[in-house]
Amino acid sequence: MKTNLFSTFVFLLMVSSSADAQVAKKELYEGNIAYQEGNYTKADSLYQLGTQKGAPEGITSYNRGNTFYQRGLYDEAMESFKKAERNTDDPTEKAEAFHNIGNTFLQQEKPSEAIDAYKKSLRLNPTDEDTRYNLAYAQQMLQEQQEQEEQEGDEEQEGDQEQEKDGDQDKEGDQEQEGDQDKEGEGDEEKESEKEKEGDKEKEGDQDQEGKKEAKPFEISKDDAQRMLEALDQKEKALQMKLQKEKGKGDKKKIEKDW
Repeated sequence: MKTNLFSTFVFLLMVSSSADAQVAKKELYEGNIAYQEGNYTKADSLYQLGTQKGAPEGITSYNRGNTFYQRGLYDEAMESFKKAERNTDDPTEKAEAFHNIGNTFLQQEKPSEAIDAYKKSLRLNPTDEDTRYNLAYAQQMLQEQQEQEEQEGDEEQEGDQEQEKDGDQDKEGDQEQEGDQDKEGEGDEEKESEKEKEGDKEKEGDQDQEGKKEAKPFEISKDDAQRMLEALDQKEKALQMKLQKEKGKGDKKKIEKDW
């Protein structure tokens, strides 16, 4: 990309040929030398003096824009180049201003705006090959930006999908944990229930033991015991007599004739 120093020299020659601009000749000339030496701050100050002493504002604004551009002050450079374009009626000077406006947009990574500026420059000066080259460069930069944005969009979408999957897995994990916790809870409840049952049994056992301790011992008199023994003897005799009668009867069977 070019900064169009050739145009700066043309502007300076135009100033030197004008009788009304003889006063600004020295400042513009010295500003041009400072620019070539790379002393852009000094060059800018000299161009400002040239404006104050009557140099055409279109020329000084353009030259100042170049000093800002070289120092990386692209906002200031943009303002100066636009001011230069507004303050000249010469198609070539306007084309040079639009060219450098496009260069400044490229430095700001704004290829779409740069393309528009280069097209305006080419309408005014269709034979400028540098502008045509920069236009192609800006179009390529724009295409690369669009492809990168699409790729980042795809990656972001994939990232969102992966996050959703991770979220689903986390949910499943949480559900499993809840299920395990429920099972553990059920197990704990069962254990507690068993413990409660055992506790109840122990309590019942304790109560039984307590009941046994509290129950009175079984007592029977000698006369009652004798009567119980006589009753058992009578029952036993009656049972034996019954068994003897059943043995005497026998089973009735049908006899088949042997013809």
